[in-house]
Amino acid sequence: MIISSLNGCFKNYSINNITRLYFHYTNGYAMYADVEYELVLENNVYTATIKQDGVSKEDADSFIVDKFFIQELNKLLTTYHIEKWYNYKKSNKNVLDGDSFELYLTNEKGEHLSASGYEKWPKNYNKIKEGLDTLFMSLYTIEEPSN
Repeated sequence: MIISSLNGCFKNYSINNITRLYFHYTNGYAMYADVEYELVLENNVYTATIKQDGVSKEDADSFIVDKFFIQELNKLLTTYHIEKWYNYKKSNKNVLDGDSFELYLTNEKGEHLSASGYEKWPKNYNKIKEGLDTLFMSLYTIEEPSN
């Protein structure tokens, strides 16, 4: 999928050529009450890292992922129009103890897409969050972590 920016920050941004994805969300205020997913392409190999709820960053798990995983990720992001999240940054300043999220994507050209929110969510947030949860957590049923 090709994305064109109205403000000229990037043109022809391709979801299909992701070299890095980082998605983080909070779900409470206890210690380690957050989830992080990261996908990085290095030397033509994609590695996924998962920091589950209730787990420290030091205890995150890593997996080598295959082409099917990348295809499913691309399908999820294009189906729910992640490109519309470009530069989304909203918060509800009236909430003191709320939930938040952040997303960063980088493509092979080095172009970036970022979004963040605190008690404010872009369109299709829950569908993308649930899809990423399902996709990344499915790695535990396929293989043991590589770390």
